[in-house]
Amino acid sequence: MSFIKRNLYVCIICFEILVLSVSLVSGEIEARASEIHPEGVGNDCISCHKSDFISIEPEGSIPNKVGTASRVIEPNIIMQAEGGGTDCVLCHDMGGSGATKHIDASAIKQGVHRNLNNGTVNSTILLDPIDKACWACHGDGTEPTGQHPTNYRTPYLCGDCHNRTANLSFTNISIISNINKSKVSEHIQPPYFEQINSALVDSNANCEGCHDKSKVVFSDYGFSRAANVSHYASRTDLVRSSINCSLCHKNSQNASAYWANLIRHPAKSQDDSFCDNCHNTTPATDLHSQPLVKPNDIHSGFDWQDDDNNDITPFGTNEACMSCHGTHYTIYKICEDCHVSNKSGPVLNYFTRPDINETIPKVYAHTNFSDAVNVPNQSTVYSPSPGEKTFSSCSGFNAATLEGSCHGNSYKNISASGGFYAFKRIYTDSRSTPYHFTQTIDRLPDTTNCVFCHNQTDAVIRKAWGNATQITSGRHSWYTGSDNSECWNCHVSTGTAPVDFHSDSVTAGGGSDCISCHSGDVNISKFARHANLNTSDGNNNVTNNDCWTCHYKKDMNRNNVYLCESCHSNSSGIVNVTDPALIKIDFMHAMTSCKTCHAPSGYHQNGTVGPLGLVENILKKITN
Repeated sequence: MSFIKRNLYVCIICFEILVLSVSLVSGEIEARASEIHPEGVGNDCISCHKSDFISIEPEGSIPNKVGTASRVIEPNIIMQAEGGGTDCVLCHDMGGSGATKHIDASAIKQGVHRNLNNGTVNSTILLDPIDKACWACHGDGTEPTGQHPTNYRTPYLCGDCHNRTANLSFTNISIISNINKSKVSEHIQPPYFEQINSALVDSNANCEGCHDKSKVVFSDYGFSRAANVSHYASRTDLVRSSINCSLCHKNSQNASAYWANLIRHPAKSQDDSFCDNCHNTTPATDLHSQPLVKPNDIHSGFDWQDDDNNDITPFGTNEACMSCHGTHYTIYKICEDCHVSNKSGPVLNYFTRPDINETIPKVYAHTNFSDAVNVPNQSTVYSPSPGEKTFSSCSGFNAATLEGSCHGNSYKNISASGGFYAFKRIYTDSRSTPYHFTQTIDRLPDTTNCVFCHNQTDAVIRKAWGNATQITSGRHSWYTGSDNSECWNCHVSTGTAPVDFHSDSVTAGGGSDCISCHSGDVNISKFARHANLNTSDGNNNVTNNDCWTCHYKKDMNRNNVYLCESCHSNSSGIVNVTDPALIKIDFMHAMTSCKTCHAPSGYHQNGTVGPLGLVENILKKITN
């Protein structure tokens, strides 16, 4: 009896196993219990779980039309299987409720990849043809066979497909014909393109960073930026093919938020045509169409002949050599010769373009009213190299010690410059290296950051960057912060950030609020009758408006000041003087300068001269 019971028990167990297996195959259990499958998946379990089943009956015996039985017993094992299948959208579209990773298929079909791989043949009826685009990046371009492709978790990146040379380890390019249509040769980050790396300035300035700003209005929470760009990038004016360099690099909104802003570039104040001088972009049809030449140094890369060629026929040598040294290399030009207005410029008549002085960036330094570079001479900050012939205010360098200042800072000595450098060499540096191998300005400090140099606590860095005057004492001792806008208020003609400290908007002093800065120098309570130079803010009320009546350019340049005779020589001066006693057309006592008597010690000294000068003080004593 026990034998019969045992056999019956075994039969019951086998029957239950069979029923359970068939139920799993038919989807009856999964449709109700699974949390990783979308509702309404139907009976097509085998499309994803083919490897979990073995054939047991002829086709047509069970609902999924493939006779199978489960290889496993426990339902959970099947339900947690890796899955896969042909119809990606079936599980992963936003409409599905099961898959952990969701995309918006309708948004993808509005993006740039909407037609990707659409010519690939499929044997399965797809819920949406956009599945084929999925196969291109998350597979090898062909229809998957049952499970996820090997690279489904590591899809191709932008550069893998769009670089000049494809890096498609899984895909036969001949399968996806339209993958060859959008090759780019520029603005690709390493390792896809060895030189160009916009992330030196802004880490967002790569394929994803730029095209992320040009998407269908949709983003998947929790997905990477690269995934969102790949799924939803669209065509808009922001990233349309262009040769307009300024669109990205000089537009204030684009440059500050998304792109590589030219805050330290010598061409930042020039138009797009100036870019051609070094980067040879003249033949470009758009920013992706050809490699953007990145010169090894800014002098040899400059198009000295304006011919998109760095050779001088028939010599075949670097154009920069003759422009600075002449045919026999006996001339030694220095920075100021070319980069300061009204200087000698490059060597003339040696195959140099006629518009050379209009195409070389001109610099000013902390002053916009002088033709000289108004900074301490850097050539002797460090002991110059033996035989040095190129003494300049812009750089100093010693080849033996590798010490240099400003544009003479070497990559090999970056610790002395705070991590910045002006030139990078992998060979032995020489005294001429600052001229021959000066790199782009991206490697120098931000030149709108005044306090980096002028409030620098590290003495070594101060020396490397020109020993700039420190604002920790004297007139500037009140300022101890790091907000550059406080500097701009007085030292930039616009009151806002300058293009850089070389620009002509940087002044020796000035700003809109003179009284706040000069309260220790000028006593406005002693202005007497001059308190009413400007009465727009009321009578007998000294404000900045009174100051700017005489200091008409709001700067500290003494050439930009109206002096006594500007008003007191007639009644039609800067201020309308109507009192006949105040009009001194003959300069009394035969003197030719009012200042001799009325301000002998200088205007505004301790608030006792200038508006209330020596004569006024004498008269005041007499009348009192």
